[in-house]
Amino acid sequence: MRLGIEQRFPEVHHFSSDKFASPVCGLRYFYSWCQYREIKEENSQTLNRALKVARLVDQGMDFETACANAWRTYPIQTR
Repeated sequence: MRLGIEQRFPEVHHFSSDKFASPVCGLRYFYSWCQYREIKEENSQTLNRALKVARLVDQGMDFETACANAWRTYPIQTR
């Protein structure tokens, strides 16, 4: 991918939180899983988080700072 962050997508996925026991998936799998579904709750937060990281990296921010910023803006969704 153009920004070079695909390999680091698991770091923005909600499964990377210790609140989930599921293994973290890659960007391509997550994209495929999301197609044709109603996206809500944790998956919506993950999409928003990933988009924020992509935008910030595109603006020149390093991945670690962008990821931390995105997690603060879009934390784990609680039910």
